[in-house]
Formats: sequence, C-alpha cells, structure tokens
Amino acid sequence: MTITNTTGTPKSYEQLNMLTPMEIEGSGATEPEMTLWIAVLNQAVRDAKALVQKVENDPALWSNPLFRSEVIHLKRYFRSQSMEPGSFTFICDLVGMDPEQAAKQINEQYLRHLMLITKHHTHTSMILAV
Repeated sequence: MTITNTTGTPKSYEQLNMLTPMEIEGSGATEPEMTLWIAVLNQAVRDAKALVQKVENDPALWSNPLFRSEVIHLKRYFRSQSMEPGSFTFICDLVGMDPEQAAKQINEQYLRHLMLITKHHTHTSMILAV
C-alpha cells in the first residue's frame, strides 16, 4: 500500500496531524474512512498528552483508581498488536506508518511519563501501569 500526501513524501507519526488521504492506492479505504481513522489516532495521542499534563500538575491523581484505569487502557491501546478495526496497529497499517516506530515515538513522548514512582525502604521501584 502506498499513501502519499500532497507533497508526495512518506508519512511518519510526526506528520500525522498534517495527514490528508489524497492518494490511496491498494488500501481499499475511502477518503472519509481514512479521515475517520486518522482522527481516532490523533485523539488517542491527544489523550496521552492530556494524561501526562494532568499527572504533572497533580501527582496525587495516582491515588485515583479511575485515573490509573485510564492510563492502563491507553498504554494497552498503543502496545496492542491487534489488527481489529480501530486498533493502533490497524490504523498505522491503513495510513502507511510503521506501528512499531510510531509506538516507540509515542512511548518516548508520552507513555514513559505515565509511571508511578514509589519509595520502599532503601530502594525505589517503578510501578508501571500495565
């Protein structure tokens, strides 16, 4: 599958916000479908960014089970290998992005900041939300 934007350059995660499905060869998806899936992926990234900002502003959120549940759900979404419609890997494949590379970038920018650090006696342990 080859997908190019108006400039003809390949798309990466960094270019996702500028992604417009102008030329879709072999995907079987219509332009409205591509627009929908791009919006789904953009929303997931915005959700990750919002969670990071929330916990940076209020670390006490880690004591909230609903907040921890949101973090777990979001991390599972980006780490899933599922090819079900709407999954991270499905959308990456549809828009021509490498899901491993995109997940790595999202992890570096957002998910790695979503860890609860607790102190136990003489050592520090990280409790990962997944």
